Amino acid sequence: MAFEINLSGKTAMITGVSSGIGAGIAKMYARANADIAGCAIEPEDHEGVQQFIQSVQNESGKTPLYVQADVTHLVQLENFVTRTIKHFGTIN
Repeated sequence: MAFEINLSGKTAMITGVSSGIGAGIAKMYARANADIAGCAIEPEDHEGVQQFIQSVQNESGKTPLYVQADVTHLVQLENFVTRTIKHFGTIN
């Protein structure tokens, strides 16, 4: 028996989505049908960012929000949070 989590109607903010653990977490949350807001330091046209977007779309059929941000800079982190709330209406 497979264990399934349904996060429909929930919004997840995930950092470091352009590679590694962040990209993997985004894929799993998308598989659980969450809305995804992701950030990384790379620009949107970066290959890893494009793979993140495609992976979320493949798993959930939804287009994620991507914000280029370095979370060690407070202003960029605040922008990521603000844009996520504006786009999805909430963060869970």
